[in-house]
Amino acid sequence: EAVKVFLEGGVPLTCSDREGRRLIHTCARNDLPKTIKLMVSMKADVSKPDSDGALPISLAIKNKFHGAVKELLMGGATVPANAEMPGLAAIVMEVQLEQCGNEIRPLAGCEVDPQDILEAERSVLEGMQEHKRLLKLQEDSRAAKSLIELESRIKEQEETLEEIQKNSAGLIDELSQRKIDVRNAETELSKLRKELSSVLETFNETKEDDEKLKVELEENSRQLKELTKERDEILAAQLEREQLANQDVLQQNAKLQEELPFVRAELDSKLRDKEEAKRLTEKAHELVETL
Repeated sequence: EAVKVFLEGGVPLTCSDREGRRLIHTCARNDLPKTIKLMVSMKADVSKPDSDGALPISLAIKNKFHGAVKELLMGGATVPANAEMPGLAAIVMEVQLEQCGNEIRPLAGCEVDPQDILEAERSVLEGMQEHKRLLKLQEDSRAAKSLIELESRIKEQEETLEEIQKNSAGLIDELSQRKIDVRNAETELSKLRKELSSVLETFNETKEDDEKLKVELEENSRQLKELTKERDEILAAQLEREQLANQDVLQQNAKLQEELPFVRAELDSKLRDKEEAKRLTEKAHELVETL
């Protein structure tokens, strides 16, 4: 009665003492079920811990206060895990039955028109059909988008491959032309060698001219080596570029091949979800027909 007077006089439900102990926790410690019921009716929070982290229901169970436990459960409290108290299960069952009865009793005077039930069933059926249609449309749209995206990527890779092949053909033509140029240079060099040999035979008696011809021959040989080296470097660079281009294409194709199973798996999953939705809809139809 004193607590009721205090609360009606304006004392807040959340008030606490100097040690941080709230009013409802004090009631739980001292087995005051009527006070707890009053506070619950005034919307007291039965799930908030005090300064020590203890819940009201934990305190009541610890002290084996059956009445306090019941009123706290009626107020919305939940039994903590691993909580033990003789008769706790019976109290929980009693509270559940009482709460269920409180919910059902107001429905005793309610009457439902069978026509309203039929209308509701018809609305549910129409809603389920529309839901099924929208689900199918959504899954089909996702599958189509994935397919279009995959086709677009494949097309881009094919265009890239075609461009690389064209570039490779151009490089091969250029390499062939370089080979022809080298052969022509070798032919010209052979002619020069023949001319030099003829000059050496003609001016064999002149030592100075012979030295000049030797110098010229050495220079031509050096140039031939430089041309040959340049040719080899060009061929090596072209071959390396072709290999890198082919490696990129192979890597891109491999990546597409790796992604393809995931896309297929996603499509299969969506199809399975669609079949499951269809099965649930049919089951719902059967339930509606049984009603």
